[in-house]
Amino acid sequence: MSWPAATEGGFPETRWTRVLAVREGVGGTPGSDRALSELCETYWLPIYAYARRQGETPHEAEDSTQEFFGMVLTRELFHKAQPQRGRLRSFLLGSFQLFRAERVRGAQRLKRGGGRQFVPLDEAVGEELLRDAPALVTEPTAEFDRLWAQTVLRRTLRRLEDDYDQRHQLALFDRLRGFLGMDGASDDSAALAESLRMTPGALRVAIFRLRKRFRTLLEEEVADTLSLSDKQSVEDEIRYLARALPADDASLL
Repeated sequence: MSWPAATEGGFPETRWTRVLAVREGVGGTPGSDRALSELCETYWLPIYAYARRQGETPHEAEDSTQEFFGMVLTRELFHKAQPQRGRLRSFLLGSFQLFRAERVRGAQRLKRGGGRQFVPLDEAVGEELLRDAPALVTEPTAEFDRLWAQTVLRRTLRRLEDDYDQRHQLALFDRLRGFLGMDGASDDSAALAESLRMTPGALRVAIFRLRKRFRTLLEEEVADTLSLSDKQSVEDEIRYLARALPADDASLL
């Protein structure tokens, strides 16, 4: 089984454009429904963290996040979307800021234990990641960007792992993943090649392919959040992502 070739001259239709199609009255298709679900999966944690950094308690932040993504899944939010703004993360954060400012507390608020759960939000996971946040990250928007960037990175690594799993090479992936982000072969590469029954040259090729596939998947993940997914826009967004990540994660890029 081979990996699909990169699209020549651009990227496929993005999640952002599929979601925006909802506003034009062509939503409700499996593609747009899946795009909305993936959007919630990707952005619930940055939105939750932003609410927490604005002073909401864990319970309040969970309620705010659930209610906001209720607007996402019912498609109400995207009637206000302006595709020329380009970046899905910017639209969502700006929308959530307005949502918090305009929110009417009381009857419209989801009640804990009695409200509908729109997204599988894990408050414990959110609180753990906030505790592990870098000491210098205190500004809510910076926190949002950091968690957005880490989510994009996790999705990319999960897709890369799935690729190797589908090719029945998961054991190889586990042995090679430490080479992501490294400039050259490590001191242990000769021993690794021997343990994998590869020549040093074959190991170098395997590492090159791993890094190349990682980069392709990263570009696809980033392109999926842009309305204009040309090569330059994607590269600009990856540079922004790298600045938002902690140093250890940014070294993978």
